[in-house]
Amino acid sequence: MTQAPAEAAEDLTARPPAWRRWLADTTPLRESHDYRRWWAGYSISFTGTQLTQFAIPVQVYFLTHSSLAVGLVAAYALAGSEENARGHLVVTAPTGGSAGVIPALVYSLGQGGRKLPQQKIRDGLLAAAVIGYLGKHNATLAGAEGGCQAEIGVASSMGAALIAQAYDQPNQVVANSAESALEHHLGMTCDPVAGFVQVPCIERCAYGAVKAWTGFAIASNEIPVNRRVDFDTTVAAMALTAKEMNAKYKETSEGGLAVSVTLC
Repeated sequence: MTQAPAEAAEDLTARPPAWRRWLADTTPLRESHDYRRWWAGYSISFTGTQLTQFAIPVQVYFLTHSSLAVGLVAAYALAGSEENARGHLVVTAPTGGSAGVIPALVYSLGQGGRKLPQQKIRDGLLAAAVIGYLGKHNATLAGAEGGCQAEIGVASSMGAALIAQAYDQPNQVVANSAESALEHHLGMTCDPVAGFVQVPCIERCAYGAVKAWTGFAIASNEIPVNRRVDFDTTVAAMALTAKEMNAKYKETSEGGLAVSVTLC
């Protein structure tokens, strides 16, 4: 039985053109209010993330006038950590295992980078000392008690405060910088391979120094009073995490990299 000509013409009219098959189907956007709200929120969040990833390197370049600044900071931290691994003289700020972070930032702010006045760097060190004091007396600095979050995390937090204060940032930005750096070390374990600081402590100092710059770059580009997480809250979270962390991940070399790495 053949189809009537009028019905066949109607079917051809309803069929979308072939070129539209190559385009995204926007039916959910047009027909679903909930989907439109989700899509709008996701688009805003995605755009903000991309802007942040672009803004941080630009901010570091603006502050340091060098495309190599981040790499140099990491290199300085590696050098300081190597001195500790070799048993040479280091400043335990805040600990021996994290001794590469603060010297790297001091050198990058001074003669190895921005060449800020010595008084600015001294002011920054005072701010770093305050952060270290708060970390010690409200949580811990010891890897044997709190894992590497207590050593590298607090060192990076101190470094972020050092940078912010050296650049004469408001107190809230100094605190937010310290919080940001510490927050993104929460939960880090202390699992030295064979009980030595070579792996992973040396490289962690480099990452801690770079994260200090990142924490400062984020805090100095946001509205300070709008930050949702404050420094005191993050220190309290570190103390709680330290208390609940398994003892195998507290400088005992009984877990993590210490047991997964095969030594030849």
